Amino acid sequence: MDLLRRFLKLLFQRVHFILIGMLVCALTVMVLLYVINPYDVKSKNIRPRIFGLDIYRIPSRSMQPLLNPGDIIVVSNKAYLEADIKRNEIIVFNKIQNKNSKKTLPFIKRVIAISGDLLKIEKGNTFVNGKKISESYIKDSNRLKPYSTRLSEISIPKGHLFVLGDNRDNSNDSRIFGPISISDVVGKATDILYSAEGVKGNLGKK
Repeated sequence: MDLLRRFLKLLFQRVHFILIGMLVCALTVMVLLYVINPYDVKSKNIRPRIFGLDIYRIPSRSMQPLLNPGDIIVVSNKAYLEADIKRNEIIVFNKIQNKNSKKTLPFIKRVIAISGDLLKIEKGNTFVNGKKISESYIKDSNRLKPYSTRLSEISIPKGHLFVLGDNRDNSNDSRIFGPISISDVVGKATDILYSAEGVKGNLGKK
């Protein structure tokens, strides 16, 4: 019995030592990843710097009907490390809220046109490089206001994107603040984690 007790004590000590060692190693790796910042994330938050992923809560109605206020989405900060941003992808980017403040806020919009594209809106239809694009994600009732039905043709500058909200009548987007710089892009919205509407899944298929 005494021998068994000593054996169990020794076993516990070794397991305890191994677990502490694993914890120290894990913490060391996490600190190194945070400092090295392999995904080139501007944020100081732990999740994106270590895992290349972050979680956002949708604050407004600008992306309805796909995304609703309170929905929680996953954003990949590493999606564009080796890939170009494509039309129709949903992205998160930082934008200065007003000219009197340097504070930025995250926006989520859909990429409609990329660098070098010609874009215009006529009678509520969007044309990119002279071709009408399919926008089945928009409700007709969400594009009735004048600024949703017409936009004179513009050329998207190099290094910029033209982004719009799916809820055209209720979205602060490139029609108002112009094309955004690619350098302001935080990442690609990839999945819906939670939705009060019960919608979940890959945003790339929406």
